[in-house]
Amino acid sequence: MRTYSRATVWIWEPAIPPYLPGTDTTTEGVDDVRQLYIRLAHMAQLVLPLFINGQRIDRLWNDRHKQALADYHANYHRMYHRYLQEDGLGVLWHDREGEQATLWNFADREIRLTGSVCDMTAGHDLPPSASYQVKACHTYVIRETTLPKYIG
Repeated sequence: MRTYSRATVWIWEPAIPPYLPGTDTTTEGVDDVRQLYIRLAHMAQLVLPLFINGQRIDRLWNDRHKQALADYHANYHRMYHRYLQEDGLGVLWHDREGEQATLWNFADREIRLTGSVCDMTAGHDLPPSASYQVKACHTYVIRETTLPKYIG
């Protein structure tokens, strides 16, 4: 809750799990793509400066920063119900209608999924498989199945 003169404003910000196994998640700075991706994945409040040391942020960001932001803009309207993953290796969102799940993946790993899977970051559907090699900082959309609540 924040108070501004006579008005009281409630700001909703989902919690970000305090750790990601095997990584340092305390690093500050917008130059860290992984940190930006994790904050976007949790719909956490971002405070991004327009300039860093006198340089515009869009000139400092690389393609991976811009892709993380593009993934967010392509998916935020489908991020209705959040499922935290116990292993801390991703966060899963369901859309309001229960027709699509979006996996924000934080680590390179192999996972089992059913249904139609699309790598939104790479921009293509994945061929049907019992398991998938997923990449860190890639966003996956899962459809045409009973939506998972846990990815393991």
